[in-house]
Amino acid sequence: MNRVKWIFRIGAISNFLVTLGGIVDPVGTWNLAASAQKILPPSWQMNPVPALQPPSFLIIWCGMAFLWGVVMWEISTNPIKHESLIKYTYLEKGITTYAITWGAFYHHSMPKILWWLILYTDVLYILLYVYAHLQVRRQMRAS
Repeated sequence: MNRVKWIFRIGAISNFLVTLGGIVDPVGTWNLAASAQKILPPSWQMNPVPALQPPSFLIIWCGMAFLWGVVMWEISTNPIKHESLIKYTYLEKGITTYAITWGAFYHHSMPKILWWLILYTDVLYILLYVYAHLQVRRQMRAS
């Protein structure tokens, strides 16, 4: 169970770190994403990156993701007790992955650098949270 606790703790810390900039300085964070896209091949770059209108959308999204970090931290304190919450962690990550993928590749309204970011912040954690959920369920059945 220790491994499961650390999966959720690290996931919570990741959510806190990734979202803080968007809460404190949404315009600066959006501009950083626009600058960071220069590491991508030119065909993957969005020029120009549209202005963040209104900035409150990024604050809302980051605030919700920050709160999910709080949920993940809570799960990490006792994964068996909080097992019923675990499925929501990977469902939330799936919705975010869908939204960013749709925005980057279908609607072309979002820089593709954000898609690369969610490969770490969301897709990897979907796999880890499903794994953790299976481990918790196995432990619950064994008890």
